[in-house]
Amino acid sequence: MKMNTLTRLCMTAAIAATCITANATLFSDGFDTAHNYLADGVAGTMWDGFLVNFTNGNAVVTLADADTSSEQSLTFQSTNGDWEKDEADGLLIFKIVAGDFDAQVRIVSMNNVQWHDAGLMARVPEQGDAGAGEDWVAVKHAAFNNQNGHRNVDNNAESTTQTPVGLQPWLRLVRSGNLFSSYRSTDGVTWTMIGASLRNDMAGLAVQVGLWHATFSGNAGTAVFDNFTLRGPTTWISSTGGSWTNALDWTPGVPGGQGDWALLPSNFLGSAAITLDGDRMLGRLTIDSPAPYSVDSGVLSPDAVFTLDDTAGGVSAQPTITVLRGSHAITVPLVLSNGVEAAVSIGAGLSVNKGIFGAGSLAKSGAGSLVLGSTNRYDGDTVINGGMLKLAPMPVGTQAYYTFDDPNHLGADSGIRGNHLTVGTGSPAYTNAGVFGGALYVNGSSTLTRGTFPAGVPTGGTPYTLALW
Repeated sequence: MKMNTLTRLCMTAAIAATCITANATLFSDGFDTAHNYLADGVAGTMWDGFLVNFTNGNAVVTLADADTSSEQSLTFQSTNGDWEKDEADGLLIFKIVAGDFDAQVRIVSMNNVQWHDAGLMARVPEQGDAGAGEDWVAVKHAAFNNQNGHRNVDNNAESTTQTPVGLQPWLRLVRSGNLFSSYRSTDGVTWTMIGASLRNDMAGLAVQVGLWHATFSGNAGTAVFDNFTLRGPTTWISSTGGSWTNALDWTPGVPGGQGDWALLPSNFLGSAAITLDGDRMLGRLTIDSPAPYSVDSGVLSPDAVFTLDDTAGGVSAQPTITVLRGSHAITVPLVLSNGVEAAVSIGAGLSVNKGIFGAGSLAKSGAGSLVLGSTNRYDGDTVINGGMLKLAPMPVGTQAYYTFDDPNHLGADSGIRGNHLTVGTGSPAYTNAGVFGGALYVNGSSTLTRGTFPAGVPTGGTPYTLALW
């Protein structure tokens, strides 16, 4: 039934617009062309459908227009609509998407009335295809309580994750396999995760992805949106490795520019090496395979580099490398335009063996491991939000390194030079509660120090490199 649903949805959408599959690239709507969705539906637009009162119809819609009530924006105004549990009688304007996607939008304004919500949603169109009742994931903007949130409805059962007080106008909803993640941002460039939902019941199902609105009451709510973008990846379809440049190995075409998104899926049982065969650029890379991939330079261009630049639809975002399954390697230098987030899922691993260079920060997220196997010279911060970040091998000339795993001597130098640390202030302590076993526990006033620096370590104002394992 799931395959029939997906096929039926894509065929239906093709009549009026375009069904985004996992092969698609970019759709965007700046809402700068006047259109009345309430009166005229989606005919002549990029959208596939406009829902009002799908079930238990109570919503009263007074405005649903582009570039009319608000210049170069989409305006929704309604009362009594619900997107909650088994009720689906709010507003939803959507594209049909089969496969991974990344949707973003900015909330321009929202009036402050009780229970008024709006944002991005990914919804299973047919009740029963993912279990009984409504099934969807959404990210929301709520002026009445000054919070963003992540909402998940599974067979009519609802859960919500709220952010701390303080709205941020940019919202983002991303699907990677069966994982749906929501984010928020102040500028549409740097994103903070709100929440995530693993929805194995939605595996293989196309979903309606778009903008939703509801007030959950008789209060009249008005929300204004702009800068909607929706992207899907280009997918490697070869059952082996090969050259990045071979169009027959990709669908629908070779990714290689600003904002392009490449997906390396599970197509084989052994291992696959993909050779760049020249300098390449990409906005983001997703690897979802238990069998290992490696991205290599190739004998034709041994000095090839991989530049990450996630500019799409005129908006620059921080590039991402996402590893959902397996252990994989990138054996070419990575050059950053605006930092990178390496999101590695639990049990998965990524090795970057030729270094990271350029502008911006490195952020490590997810419970998996990231190994940096060479010298790195990016100019931003290194932020570890989850999992493990490891430097290997140890740089030549290392004077000391500390594992902080000896309960009897927390500051022991694990090298051969004996450059041990001693307690400076506070009470550093050993704990068995670390994610990877024993670990050092410190609070804001705890320090470990050394009275005399090892020979060869610069002092004073001389810059030097600090390596952590």
